[in-house]
Amino acid sequence: MNTIELPGAKKVGHLTLLREPRAITEAEYNALSANERLDIIRHAVGTRKYDLLLAAEDAATLIPRIPAQELYLFIRDRGLDDAKELIDFVNAEQFSLFLDFDCWRGDQLDSDIALPWLAALSERDDDVILNILEGLDFEFLTLVTQRYATVVHGPEIYDDDDQRQEDSNRDGGYEVVYTSEDAAKFFSLFFAQLYQLDQSLFRRLLESIRGEVPSQLEEECFRNRNNRLADLGFPDPLEARSVYQWIDPATFNLQDWHKDKIYPVDEELLPPAFALTVTAPDSFLAAALTRGMSDEFCWELTYLLNKTMSAAKVDIGNLEDISAVAQGVRNYLNLGLEFSAGGNVEAGGEILGQVYLQTLFQLGYSLCLRLSERARALDTTAIKPWLDAPYKRFLKALLQSPPRLNLSDGADVQTGDRAIKSLDDLAIINHRLDRLDMLHTLFCSALPFELPTQIDLDDDRPMYRDELTLTDIILTALANQVLDRPFRPAPIPVTELPRLHAKLGTDGTVSTVISEAFISYLEGLCPGAEAFARFTLGVLEDDFLAINPEDLDPRYISGIIIRP
Repeated sequence: MNTIELPGAKKVGHLTLLREPRAITEAEYNALSANERLDIIRHAVGTRKYDLLLAAEDAATLIPRIPAQELYLFIRDRGLDDAKELIDFVNAEQFSLFLDFDCWRGDQLDSDIALPWLAALSERDDDVILNILEGLDFEFLTLVTQRYATVVHGPEIYDDDDQRQEDSNRDGGYEVVYTSEDAAKFFSLFFAQLYQLDQSLFRRLLESIRGEVPSQLEEECFRNRNNRLADLGFPDPLEARSVYQWIDPATFNLQDWHKDKIYPVDEELLPPAFALTVTAPDSFLAAALTRGMSDEFCWELTYLLNKTMSAAKVDIGNLEDISAVAQGVRNYLNLGLEFSAGGNVEAGGEILGQVYLQTLFQLGYSLCLRLSERARALDTTAIKPWLDAPYKRFLKALLQSPPRLNLSDGADVQTGDRAIKSLDDLAIINHRLDRLDMLHTLFCSALPFELPTQIDLDDDRPMYRDELTLTDIILTALANQVLDRPFRPAPIPVTELPRLHAKLGTDGTVSTVISEAFISYLEGLCPGAEAFARFTLGVLEDDFLAINPEDLDPRYISGIIIRP
């Protein structure tokens, strides 16, 4: 085994002591306290974690202290065939939870997935097998074996006591048929193995196989499984949806959401390390955790992750699904914490000890939901078809579930969306939504014309809404006004482009008289429209006035609607 890195800090009670990080030998590793070694193990990944687990001289004591969920994720990542040795050290409770995590699809048991777990168990030493089987959910064991084995008869069919005794000594006196040759190969050996280990358990299992009603047994197993998972923070998916319950950010008051109890912590069982991925180093949450993360915090975070996974009905053994859920939890938790702390990191650290993480998660979710609702309202307005491509992408991103942020510019830019993570993101989104609200007011109730459904270009080719933008509409109206016609978006004849060019300004700039009057007019109609007015004037200068009058070609002019 390669050298082991000694961390630069260790916990002693509630204190964190700093030390010089260095490479240590396996002997030095085993001289560390159990908690120090467990901390090293929890933060390792892949083969490194496996080597550290098996290098521990007291692995039989350490591994039962690692949460089953943590071990299960590691086994799923490494592969059961390559992690069988861990079964030597897990307890029956951990093994039962491995089966709970892996073998159910909704409320249906997938026995083909359960079989490799039993096969891996059967390869271990007798004491390991017996210890786990005796602690396993007996109904689950019955249900799995029922899928592959049918008991034809038991020892009661023999009238001859000597024959009954002879058969009982050989195979318990039971005749079993199997669903396939592969099933016969495994279960005949499994039953023989169980008979040698514990005849009482063997007979109990065979009698249960032939006596239990499969549908009722599956229902009972599923109920037992859900009860065990509920203890880990996996409620029923319908109940888990409460994690997305609305909290009104406008009326949120920290004093109304104080914790009334602390999550119970088993000091012997360490919280899963996978939950720590939520505390990304570049987040407000991570900055607020400068005092470190207590076991209580880690367990609470784990329960929150598990609840959101249950609500999303994801495969709790799929690392990609877990990563996606963890990112969502991180973003909402970060938003809720930063919002409640007003961006103050020190206050954020205090809030983490005072308010449930689920409350902060719900607050962050509600902040994003509020943005999504604003976007949905704008998506149905009359201005939606006339928006520039960046604004259409912006709204589309906010309407996703969960809402996302798209700030790409330019009609042909297809850069991806990203998560909403911070108060800065909220400020950017609200600013853009305010501008869209203003445009809706301006074009739908303030201007002296209505948005047209199509524009007749007098060449048998009407120009439809998806070809034009609000900028085209307002600048065409301005062009008509400059040409001494009503302020309307009527197409400008191509023959009038030179005259329009001359009247608008000189040296590629709109005249001060026209620009100031235009800005004042729009701002007077709708407060806040000044920025839009200045933007459109910039388009007019860049895409029309920048062209020499003798080079004006309607095919290459934008911002003004032109007809032959």
